[in-house]
Amino acid sequence: MLLRRNLKARYAQTYLGVGWILFQPLFTVLLFSVIFGRWMQMSSDGVPYFLFAFTGLICWIFISSCIQRASGIMLMDSRLITKIYFPRLLMPLASLLETLIETVFLVAVLSILLLFNPALISWKIALFPLWIIPLGLLGLGMGSLFASLGVYYRDAVALLPFFLQTWMYCSPIVYSTSAVPEKWISLYRLNPMAGILDAMRWSFLNAPNFPTTSFITACCMSLFIGLAGVHVFCRLERNFADVL
Repeated sequence: MLLRRNLKARYAQTYLGVGWILFQPLFTVLLFSVIFGRWMQMSSDGVPYFLFAFTGLICWIFISSCIQRASGIMLMDSRLITKIYFPRLLMPLASLLETLIETVFLVAVLSILLLFNPALISWKIALFPLWIIPLGLLGLGMGSLFASLGVYYRDAVALLPFFLQTWMYCSPIVYSTSAVPEKWISLYRLNPMAGILDAMRWSFLNAPNFPTTSFITACCMSLFIGLAGVHVFCRLERNFADVL
């Protein structure tokens, strides 16, 4: 019910409706292609830069949207929380599922674009759902953490855009992991988005080598952040109604 309500409210009274799911990412990746791909000549590991950036942007939109929506949902639905008891974890979980549904549309568009580049199509695409698991754990953990902290400390919600902006530029979305200096690569792999993004590109863009080390690191980090975020949320949720 929360998921259905969120989806209806988000696209109600808009001319494009669910078309906004596609318009914003496509416009953003077009800007990336012009600025980073054409003007700055960023490396895209030998694949068209538009597809390179679009694949990375799909992952980033999933994680950033999940965190942003979950972080504000407790304050937005404060009346619901104070009037009736239900497992509060359902609220960030509904945000995660809402974002997942939108991501499916973006993946469908990416699959259509790949038809114009048949050399990039391989059996690896079938493994795509496996990379969503650590991404979902990361989104649920970070979203739950910021949702619970935002109830007690409103500064957490205000600082979130700065955190996400910094995180985006520290992740290989507009540039390739191969562009990272070798002396920083071990530290860079601690960013869970690095391994997940490289795994996504391995699937959709038929990259030659699977990022085993960085992906295993990403899975471990995502599992830890997911469990830690949910644990903090469950510890703090008992007083949500009183604080709100």
